This record gives sequence, C-alpha cells and structure tokens, in this order.
Amino acid sequence: MQIFVKTLTKRQLHLILNLQTLLTISRLKSRTKKEFLQISKDSFSLGNNCKMEELLLTILDILHCKGNDSI
Repeated sequence: MQIFVKTLTKRQLHLILNLQTLLTISRLKSRTKKEFLQISKDSFSLGNNCKMEELLLTILDILHCKGNDSI
C-alpha cells in the first residue's frame, strides 16, 4: 500500500479529497452551514499535510463503510 500512496499525483489526491468531502457531507445532510464549512476546512487541511498514508486509509475506511472496497 505504501507504494501506491507514494505514486498518487496531486490531481488524484485532489479527487480523493473531493470524494471524501462528498461522502462526509452526504452523511451529514442535517448539519448547519458552519459545520459544513468546518468539514470542508478539515478535509482541505488533511490534504495539505504530509500524512498521505493516513489520508488514504481514512478514505478506504469510508469507502469500505459504503460497501465499495476499491477507489
């Protein structure tokens, strides 16, 4: 898995972040605008730090919960 994580391009990482944000928002439809903005900010911050492996594992967990084991 580490090899795959290291081969992600910035565009792929951006698409994964968008997917993570959309999945999170879809589960939180009843949230307020302030909470929505915080979720978006947290997703953006997560993408800007160097913990790409942690990011990928988080996304894989989200996808697994949705019943989809592949990206």
